[in-house]
Amino acid sequence: MPPKDAQKTDPDPDRVRTRAKNANTHPGMAAKEALRVRNPPRDPDTIQTEKDKKALKKVEKKKTAEDSKAKEQQAAQFVEEYRARKDSETMKENAAIPRQKPKGLCCNLLN
Repeated sequence: MPPKDAQKTDPDPDRVRTRAKNANTHPGMAAKEALRVRNPPRDPDTIQTEKDKKALKKVEKKKTAEDSKAKEQQAAQFVEEYRARKDSETMKENAAIPRQKPKGLCCNLLN
C-alpha cells in the first residue's frame, strides 16, 4: 500500500479512462452487453404451436411411462402365475408317484 501522505499524481495520459459507474465492470462484460443480439419478436401463433407441441410431448411421455409400468406389472403377475403353476404340477407329480422308503438296511458311510 502506498503511504498515506504520498501525493496523488495524474494517471498515465495514454491509459483508457472509465466512468465511475464502469470502474468495477470487466471490459469484456461491457462489450458483451453491447454486442448481444436480442431475441427478435415472435409471432403469437408460433409461440402457441410450440406450447401445444410441448404439452403433447408431455402427455405422450406420461402415457409411455404408464404403459411401461403396466407391462412390468403384467410380467410380474405372469411370473407369479407361472411359479404357482409349476409348484402345483410338482405337488401333483409327487402325489401321483409317491417316494418309496427303502425296504432294506441303509448303510451310511461316514468318514
